[in-house]
Amino acid sequence: MLFLFTFFLWQRIVLHNQADPLDGLRHIIPTHNIPLQAAHAAIHQPLKLRQVDAHQTAWRVAVESILKTVRITLPHVNVQSAPVFYNVWIHLASAVDDVLYGDDGQIVEWGTDDVDFEVMNFFRSEILPHVALIPIDDLKFTLNVFHKGSLHRHVMEPSHVLPTGSEKVATLCFEALLDFHLYHAHKIPEADDINLPAILLRCEKILSGLTAESDTNAVSRGKNSLRCIKSVLHSIKQTSVTNVDRQVWHDVIMLYPKLVGLVPVHLNVPLRAEFRNLLAAALLQYSELIQPPFKL
Repeated sequence: MLFLFTFFLWQRIVLHNQADPLDGLRHIIPTHNIPLQAAHAAIHQPLKLRQVDAHQTAWRVAVESILKTVRITLPHVNVQSAPVFYNVWIHLASAVDDVLYGDDGQIVEWGTDDVDFEVMNFFRSEILPHVALIPIDDLKFTLNVFHKGSLHRHVMEPSHVLPTGSEKVATLCFEALLDFHLYHAHKIPEADDINLPAILLRCEKILSGLTAESDTNAVSRGKNSLRCIKSVLHSIKQTSVTNVDRQVWHDVIMLYPKLVGLVPVHLNVPLRAEFRNLLAAALLQYSELIQPPFKL
């Protein structure tokens, strides 16, 4: 509890302008001046309590404390101060890995708690924009945390298990990887492992194989394929045309008639209503691309 009290006290000091915000992460997360083993224990042990009892509150308080402290500190991290924080990024990513997946994937129901979404959304919106300041190996580890829970893995890897109820977090993880691919990969290509043409091709194959006799597992992969297509379309429409490979645009356009062809398919499983909604959402993403050759 001393760990949590330290967080609380430091937050109060900063909010009353009595401390340099940069000192917060320096003293809570290891830099070159703090023993790595001690700092690792201070950060990770409270989070590991989730593996013991997910219903208790200590690990949730630890998560909230970390997020609040990092949120206050990040605006003050810049190119000049970046070297001081080289150990910070890897420990933040490792802490997120702990709280979401646990040791060796012991948390089998990852992504089903509201805290999971809060943490991954924070990492996507607050940490990834700082990729230029993160050492390459730490950045790769950070992206791998997203990759482990990404929606596209359930589409690309037949053996990958996506916990029921984790689709929201899995979609967020996939969209975070898309963000990096579209906005940062051209500067740091060695950290990018998203192959959009391959993902879209796999989605097409899964959806093309759906019939009225498809089982629940096949329809589940079809649903996640639709989620992937929707996310890709939404993301590439938001970025500059120059950031998107022409092959990707070609592939998503060619998917349109395939998606329309799914409309008359009558699935005989309980998932059919949700599948219909996801199909409609994916098709809706094409509305901005279907325009008359003149201005109305």
